[in-house]
Amino acid sequence: MEADWSEDETVWLPQSLITKCIDGTQELYSFHAQHNGRFNAGLDLGKHRDHSVLIIVEEQEDKQLLRHWKVFPLETQYATVIGYVKTLTDRWKHIERIRVDTTGIGEYVTEDMKTAGIETVEPITFTSTRKQELANHLKQQMLNSTYSFPFIELRLSPTVQLSYPAELNVERFTLRKDGTIGFSHPQGQHDDTFWATALAVSCCTKLTPEPTLKVVTT
Repeated sequence: MEADWSEDETVWLPQSLITKCIDGTQELYSFHAQHNGRFNAGLDLGKHRDHSVLIIVEEQEDKQLLRHWKVFPLETQYATVIGYVKTLTDRWKHIERIRVDTTGIGEYVTEDMKTAGIETVEPITFTSTRKQELANHLKQQMLNSTYSFPFIELRLSPTVQLSYPAELNVERFTLRKDGTIGFSHPQGQHDDTFWATALAVSCCTKLTPEPTLKVVTT
């Protein structure tokens, strides 16, 4: 009786935090228009089971504002994704950095992007430490009210409609015995938008170098 629904304690970005960052006066920028500003982008690549997602944010003073959210249908070829990004880099001045998740596919996609004239691309491999760094940074920006976005919905197909705030809310975490954090999402859902957002928001910071293995010779 008089019970309230409680959110899963393993949600990385709670609904209360997401709601706090929604700005009703903020608007996305059109793909077809030209814009000037200081833009950064995050691209999470997928094809068969996961979507490729592009997030673009704009730096304004001490804040980052969501300006573009593109979710590509499943089976979209990487060449099509590259062409889309290339068009935006030509129209929008200036996209200063594009961080791309190359986990599982290698860096050939980012090499193709550079060949196409997208010079500000940076490949990122999602190790456990890198994911923790990216997720922590995104959460901190939201706690500091320095990342904001409008409430937007995207019609992906006649039967599938996505909500940007809901896509941020899908990520779950667990604390491992070694003190690190493991990330996952519920079956049947996707976290591509979450990680594309984390990549884009992180572009204004220098990431911690990954440790390198030392080769010992005898």
